[in-house]
Amino acid sequence: GEWVDPADYGVPDGEGYYRTSSQEAIGYGYYSGTADEIGQQCATGFKNSAGHWAYLSSSEYSYTGVGVTKQGDKWFVCVMVGRVNYG
Repeated sequence: GEWVDPADYGVPDGEGYYRTSSQEAIGYGYYSGTADEIGQQCATGFKNSAGHWAYLSSSEYSYTGVGVTKQGDKWFVCVMVGRVNYG
């Protein structure tokens, strides 16, 4: 992302942050099956959410990153889509 330094805006003691050209969707569920089946269940969950799907499927974003983890029987999925390739 792009580092934003508050000092550049007259706030020398402010805390900086990164600004990205991206959107993030986070979901979770009790998925089961093969890796492909679990992936399909996650994708279907996002597709069934009009708010998430509006930007996840937008041609405005050319890059995608996906993170997945499991805690107990619950799967957590994060999908980030962006205009810029950060890595």
